Amino acid sequence: SLHATALQNLAVAHYYDDQLPAALAAFEEVLEVRTRLLGPDHADVAYVHLNLGGVALDMNDMARARREFDLARAGLEAKLGPDHTEVADVLLNSAVLEIGEDDMALAAKYARRSVDIRTKALPASHPDTGHALCVLAEAELGLHLPALALQHSEAAIDIFHTAERVPPWRVAKAHYFAATARAALGQEQHADLDALAKLATALPPDRADLRQQIETLLE
Repeated sequence: SLHATALQNLAVAHYYDDQLPAALAAFEEVLEVRTRLLGPDHADVAYVHLNLGGVALDMNDMARARREFDLARAGLEAKLGPDHTEVADVLLNSAVLEIGEDDMALAAKYARRSVDIRTKALPASHPDTGHALCVLAEAELGLHLPALALQHSEAAIDIFHTAERVPPWRVAKAHYFAATARAALGQEQHADLDALAKLATALPPDRADLRQQIETLLE
């Protein structure tokens, strides 16, 4: 409906203005309207759950985020099938959440499934696959599996070097995970460290945490 669309636009505007409580409230209104008009099993309702999960994650409400992501994934799998790329998007959000909760085994499970779906459904050099590989590498480092982390971060770097419009911070993360994996394996890090030294200067202000990690690694 026009009312739900207007609410959705308002919620997105609040989100990008970093007004997270207002965004959450607006998305909750969208959910109520779309559930009433379309029923709880409609794909558009699942997308609202995904939006709610993203806002909750940014607000550090992990329990709410997990619940919303689970609802979104179930709804999209039922309507689009388990191997749809939008299911892969939800799985990757769940993986990021579980990394934040230090459940690396579950994060790796979600990220691996996201990689599998994207590898089959998207072109070989699609940046979304590279992003999923980076998240998988991060989880594998948390599981003390540096060889796998290096394999997947290098695959992400290869994709990012051929893909278009990849944010520098994503490329930097891939090199950071590769360098960290190489250190754990006792391998040379020069190529990754050289790339990180260049990329660090291009990171936006909201990636200060990544810049600090890179600077620590370069010391």
